[in-house]
Amino acid sequence: MEAILTLTILISLLSINRYTTPLKNFTEAAERLGVDLRSDPLPIDGPAAVRAMAHAMNKMQQRIGDLLAARTQMLAAISHDLRTPITRLKLRAQYIEDEKLHEKVISDLDQMEAMLAETLSFAREEGRKEQRILLDLASLLDSVCQDFASVGHQIDYLGTFDRSTYRGGAVGLKRVFNNILENAIKYAGNARVRLESVKDEYWISIEDDGPGIPEEQLMQVFLPFYRGDNSRSRQTGGTGLGLAVAKDIIRAHGGTIELKRREAGGLIVLIQLPMSGG
Repeated sequence: MEAILTLTILISLLSINRYTTPLKNFTEAAERLGVDLRSDPLPIDGPAAVRAMAHAMNKMQQRIGDLLAARTQMLAAISHDLRTPITRLKLRAQYIEDEKLHEKVISDLDQMEAMLAETLSFAREEGRKEQRILLDLASLLDSVCQDFASVGHQIDYLGTFDRSTYRGGAVGLKRVFNNILENAIKYAGNARVRLESVKDEYWISIEDDGPGIPEEQLMQVFLPFYRGDNSRSRQTGGTGLGLAVAKDIIRAHGGTIELKRREAGGLIVLIQLPMSGG
C-alpha cells in the first residue's frame, strides 16, 4: 500500500512539474519580451496548452516587431525627405536682411532638425540596442556633472565616490542623465545629483529648485511630445522627447524612473537600477 502511495505521489509530482516548468519558462520569457522585443522566441515544448500559448506569444512578438520596423522605416523616410527642404530654407534664409528675423528663422529650422533627429532616434530605440559593458556609475555621474559645471552651470554631485560597478549601456545612460540635467538647467538653473546603494539596487536622484510640475502631470510628462500647460519647452528649444527617451532607456536596463514634487519646491527625478545590470 505504501509503495502504491509513493508511486502515486511521484507520478503526481512529475505531472505537476511537466506543467509548472514550461509555465515558469513562459512567464520569464514574457517578462523579457516586455523589456526587449528582440529577446529569443519562446521554446515550443511542454503540454499542448502551453505549446499553443508559446506559439501565440511568438506570433505576437513577430507582429509587434514588424509594426515597429515599419514605423521606424516610415519615420526614417520622412526625416530624410524633410531634411532637403529644411536645408533649402536655410540657404534662402541667408538672403533675409533683417538680422533678428534671420536669427529667428535659422533657430526655428535648427529646432526642426533637432526634432527630426530625436524622433528618429526614439523610434529606433537606440538605447535598447547598445552593448552592455561594465562601468562605474559613480564615475559616470560625476563626469556628466563636471561637463555641465565646466560651462558654468550649477550642478553638484553629492553621491558616493565608491566604485559602483554596473553592467549597462554607457552612451544610453549618459544620454538619460544629460536629458534630465538639461531640463533642470532650463527650468531651475541648478541641480543636485546623488547616488546610493539600497538593498540590491542603485538609486540615482536628481533634484532642482525650479517651479516643479503639477501632480496630475507627473506621469504624463513621460509621454512622447507631451507638453503641459505650463511647459516652457517651446521657448527653451525642447523637442518633448527627453523624458520619453530617458524612460525608454531606463526600462531597457530593467529599471524604473519617476518624478516627485519636492515639499520645498522643485522636482526630484528618481531612477532605480538593479545592481545585477540591465
